Amino acid sequence: MTSVPASSKNTIETVSRRFDNVLSVISLLQYGKHIFLSSIGIYPHIEGRIDEDFNDQETLNPLLFLAEEKMTSLSQTIVFRLGGLFGKNRIFAKYFAGKICTTGEQPANFVHLQDVIQLVFLAFAMDFEHRLFNIVCPEHPSKKEVIVASAAKYGYELPTSFEPEQTTQKIVSSDRVIQTLEYTFLYPSPLNF
Repeated sequence: MTSVPASSKNTIETVSRRFDNVLSVISLLQYGKHIFLSSIGIYPHIEGRIDEDFNDQETLNPLLFLAEEKMTSLSQTIVFRLGGLFGKNRIFAKYFAGKICTTGEQPANFVHLQDVIQLVFLAFAMDFEHRLFNIVCPEHPSKKEVIVASAAKYGYELPTSFEPEQTTQKIVSSDRVIQTLEYTFLYPSPLNF
């Protein structure tokens, strides 16, 4: 399994060199299956539902797309595009306590760490045809609802206000991973994190 960031702080040249180095190391190894952890941040901010068949390459994040292309040049590579990852000390309300939230109206395309771990184990244990999966909860409450729920659960202060500036209603679908791996999410909704 490989988890190497293709951060927006880096140039395309830096990301290219980074993944060329990763490729040169992994190509020396013997393995039966390889999972690359990517991000749903690859998708553009558009309205509506997005699944793995979305292929408008001109609108995909170029750094993440480059990283995925390089990693999938390795044999037996499966790409997991992870939603916003939470669990353990990653609590959504913590990041907005006492601040203004401008994204509260957006759907939450999140996933719990425990679900990611379970899906990695399943992917290594099973044989299947698909090589690209979105890993997000099947339920998409608003980010505001998730903030309120996690603030109440963990004792964080609420944002000072919710002022919607970014209201794109993008929902990333996890239907493929649910059907292919016959998976039932431990945390089907970010409201339960």
